[in-house]
Amino acid sequence: MTYRILGTAMAVSLLAVQAAWADCTPDNAPNGSIVTCTGSDTDGFDFEDRDEIDITVEAGATVSNGSEGIRTDDDLTAKIHGSVTSTGNNGLQADKRADVTVYEGGSITSTSSAEDDHAVDLGDDGEVDNAGLISTDYNDGIHGDADLTVTNSGTIYGGDEGIQAGDGLDVTNDGTIEGADEGIKGENGTKITNNATGQIISGDHGIDTEGFDDLDVTNDGLIQSGGKGIRAGADDDGLGGTGLVVVNNGTIDSVDEGIEAGDGADITNNGRIESDEDDGIQLGAGVVLNSATGVIYTEGGDGIDIDSGLITNHGWIETTMSGEAGIDVDEGTTEDVTIVNTGTIKGSYGVLSDPANTQGTIITNSGTIEGFDGYAMDLGQGSDWLKLLDGSTIVGKSDFGTGDDQLDFLGTDYDLSDAGLFDGGEGTDLVTFAIGFDDISALLLEGENLFSLTFGDTTVLLANWETFQFSDRSFTAAELGAIAAVPLPAGFVLLGSGLLGLGALRRRRRAA
Repeated sequence: MTYRILGTAMAVSLLAVQAAWADCTPDNAPNGSIVTCTGSDTDGFDFEDRDEIDITVEAGATVSNGSEGIRTDDDLTAKIHGSVTSTGNNGLQADKRADVTVYEGGSITSTSSAEDDHAVDLGDDGEVDNAGLISTDYNDGIHGDADLTVTNSGTIYGGDEGIQAGDGLDVTNDGTIEGADEGIKGENGTKITNNATGQIISGDHGIDTEGFDDLDVTNDGLIQSGGKGIRAGADDDGLGGTGLVVVNNGTIDSVDEGIEAGDGADITNNGRIESDEDDGIQLGAGVVLNSATGVIYTEGGDGIDIDSGLITNHGWIETTMSGEAGIDVDEGTTEDVTIVNTGTIKGSYGVLSDPANTQGTIITNSGTIEGFDGYAMDLGQGSDWLKLLDGSTIVGKSDFGTGDDQLDFLGTDYDLSDAGLFDGGEGTDLVTFAIGFDDISALLLEGENLFSLTFGDTTVLLANWETFQFSDRSFTAAELGAIAAVPLPAGFVLLGSGLLGLGALRRRRRAA
């Protein structure tokens, strides 16, 4: 009886061991086979010449190998409920048209530190749907060639890139994608959709397609990087970097530029773009729309650095760095920059055009432009045009530099109490008013071609403007100066401030 019990126990134990160490079956499967792994397979399924293999690793099963955990040629279908791992190569490797699904609780990992050993390595037209774990501490979590599609609701981690692939990479993320270097690295035509629960985290750049074109990013979640949030500019040879499209409804939080782009960029921000040490957005020629809910913020560079194009701001653009601008217009192009602002633009300079810049800056403002170090606007050499609508607040002086500039007062409801001087600079410059000349309540000549004008509740200080155009008549600076030096013409409305101002002017001249 004792023997029988011991024999039964031993038999049960042997059966358990056999089940635990059972190979995937069939182990050496021909093309087109269906393979199932239910126990623990320590020599993997490693047949690089096999096509159209359909392999399932059941929950609780383990497939491991010193070489690839699973390796086939074309048209692999892999359904991973258990674990697949390699200690000396790729966790899973297949060539063209592989379709890999990792279910919740499943994993594919590689512990190999050898170059080009990844957790998952696929050829062209690969597809990965991950709800589990894909991970390696050394190279890429997922490495693919052209037209790789990844759908992730689990975790993908790479000691190099989280995901790296060639042209046509398409990633939809609801989980976590993390790379010790780049989070996602792609080439031409890369498309990234990071949904509300999605996180793309990187030690360097969050999304990187430098030197390639046509990156398309929709972010509703978090992109957090130790370098640039999105790097999509030209390479060191000036190649690529065009056609970026970004719609950000979430958060891009970076150490370097939040977004770096070349020409042809189209960026819409409804969320937050933040940089610790560099520009919020840096682009060549392109379009930026910052909506009423949008915030572009930096503590180390310009809010937006642009060569040419259109910036429309309904939200908040700010740099706290001394010497930097809310919007900085770079030199090197002849195309104008147009800025439409109904929100807030704030920096050491509100808007700065680089000193060597010869293109025009055209600003239409009904919001706030503030320069906390003294200049709301410093507009450089080009022919610049500032249009002030009702609701405009200017903090700091405005220097229009050289060129034939224009300043339009298109309303009457302004806050210019901290505006300082509007200086037309060199060139033939024009200032216009929507009101008639009779609506001016005070006119003072403060110095050579330096005028103080009051209309409504607004007083503005103007220097170096050659022509003053009201709704009913125009004056040269000399003509306006002559009017300011004599009694005002009949019909000219004199309020108390105007009379006091003219009296002060006469007293100054008699004393002189």
